[in-house]
Amino acid sequence: MYGIEGQKSRHRQMVSKKYNLLYQRIAGTNQSIETKLRILRSYRLRLLHEYCQVVLKEAYQDAVTIQSLLACRELRWKSQLFPRDSNPFIVGQGALPEHLPRALLDNLITPEAASANDAPDLA
Repeated sequence: MYGIEGQKSRHRQMVSKKYNLLYQRIAGTNQSIETKLRILRSYRLRLLHEYCQVVLKEAYQDAVTIQSLLACRELRWKSQLFPRDSNPFIVGQGALPEHLPRALLDNLITPEAASANDAPDLA
């Protein structure tokens, strides 16, 4: 199975380091408490958005590969359910010839012509 915890923890450390640096810078200023809290809250939201973008970008690159592997596994499993057929697609005139293209209808052998071609020539 695929685990994203390693990627998340690696980026989480970088985000917390950035936040602590800003917190130390803000704590040394002589602004009001409300202003400091607003700056920290906005920066925390910006860091969260950045963190989500980075983690999702990495996960998306892996997701395409994982989805392809899962689709192949499912097709392999379904192919084992059905017996192999030597000729799975038979082209010919079916019950509804109006659904076939006109060019194909002109080139099809009718059942009467096919039986006439199979008969031996006595002449």
